[in-house]
Amino acid sequence: MAANSTDSASHDSATAVIQVCSIAVYFNNT
Repeated sequence: MAANSTDSASHDSATAVIQVCSIAVYFNNT
C-alpha cells in the first residue's frame, strides 16, 4: 500500500492511530 518503503513506518503508525480512534468513536456511539 505504501509506495515509499522509507515512509511505510510512519504510515503504519498513522494507520494504527486512525484505527484506534475509529474504534473509540464506534464504542462511544454504541
